[in-house]
Amino acid sequence: MMKPAEEGGHITDDVIYVMAMKTASTASCYDESLLDTMVRKFQPSPVFVHVELLLPPHPHNKQMHFSTYVGESAGWGHSHENISEYYKKNIENWVAIPVVGTGIVKSVREACCKEIKTPYSVLGYLMSVPPMRSFAKYYNNEATSAAHCASLTARILTTALKTTEDPLKHAPSWYGPSTLVHELCKRNRNSTYYKHYEDTSCTVPVVGDATNVRLLISAPDDIVRRTLTAEHCSTAVLSKTMEVLKEMSSATGGVTQITPSQRCLAYMLLRWSLCINIDQFLLTPSQYLCSDDC
Repeated sequence: MMKPAEEGGHITDDVIYVMAMKTASTASCYDESLLDTMVRKFQPSPVFVHVELLLPPHPHNKQMHFSTYVGESAGWGHSHENISEYYKKNIENWVAIPVVGTGIVKSVREACCKEIKTPYSVLGYLMSVPPMRSFAKYYNNEATSAAHCASLTARILTTALKTTEDPLKHAPSWYGPSTLVHELCKRNRNSTYYKHYEDTSCTVPVVGDATNVRLLISAPDDIVRRTLTAEHCSTAVLSKTMEVLKEMSSATGGVTQITPSQRCLAYMLLRWSLCINIDQFLLTPSQYLCSDDC
């Protein structure tokens, strides 16, 4: 699945991450607090209140985060006000779910670009709970149609995975944050994912991975910035990704279990984003339309 470096491939071309938040440190408004309460009431356990996408950066495109929030339209990280501070305040509240597919970074990024300015829809959550989700397949799931965080993320994944043998089971509007995480954590998906990586692990650099993992997790921000490069972060994250996929592929009983490794992976991804790739958040509003996001 992964392209060897000598063939010009990047070691993270084939994996993206769904970032899921269990709880936010603070709700920014009454509507958001009310929405969190509704999501918790109608979603299966473990409950998540928000999901979004995180993509490995590319030398020509550093944008890693694609999301939508209450009262805002969908966009890359820099389009959401104070988003880097939001990630910092909530850095320990996330888990990361790897999603693997040949060239998935490119296909997901392209799908994200088609969803820029998609309006947020609170009412869309009605489609993600029984009995209304029986009608989710009839809901407008076209690009840029109004969506909440989970239906938008599911729609992008559906577009990116449509040519694979492992698409999402339901229409995008069927999913809430928790049901999307449960779907992605299913054993039959992740044993296939892990096997792909295990079969190609000889192409992945491993020298120094343990040290880079430790630095990315534990070192102060200034040490991370001085010591690690994007390549160091990439190999460290991929090492932890394989650990997560192995755990998920061996899960039994069809129960979604959130592991410390998934939390650790999310923490590493956010530190990579906030310490090494901080430039992605520094665009001014006048630069939004002339940036290289898409």
